[in-house]
Amino acid sequence: MRKRAWEIGAVVALLLVVSGVITGFVGYRSRNEALSLALDRQEMGQVKALILKGADPNTRSPRGNRALTWAAAWPDEALVTELLDRGARIDAPNDQGATPLLVASGWGNVGVVTLLLLRGANASLKDEQGRTARQHAQEFLSGMQAQQRRDMSGSDRRVASAKRRVDQILRLLRKAETAR
Repeated sequence: MRKRAWEIGAVVALLLVVSGVITGFVGYRSRNEALSLALDRQEMGQVKALILKGADPNTRSPRGNRALTWAAAWPDEALVTELLDRGARIDAPNDQGATPLLVASGWGNVGVVTLLLLRGANASLKDEQGRTARQHAQEFLSGMQAQQRRDMSGSDRRVASAKRRVDQILRLLRKAETAR
């Protein structure tokens, strides 16, 4: 179902490109250069269309992110699957040393963490500050709790949801670490 949703989204993006509605990457020397810009601007429709047109999923944005690292921040397992199927390197770090698994953990994306671990992501890798995926997940929860204290706006549900997601991620990471 998710793969189908991604395909539909990508087809729509491709139709928008062909029809001239999306023109942001027309005129670039290569699809990879256009992909780099689309990643930097976080333009999901353009990223999907460029990947479908054959852009290299390992292309870096000017800020050092690759498509898979960027996609790991979004709860879009279909996009992550498509990028992996098209050759994205699962453990390739960005300029800060964060791998897609670290990013997904840091955004509390249980589905993406699950997918990356099932596809062979290394749960023991660390970023440039020496932080693990486990620490990224815990920082996500701490950030949600701090926001709740600042807002005092009844965001208990959001924090409870974040806690459940982080607990799931920590269990997945623990399981992956013991399996290695």
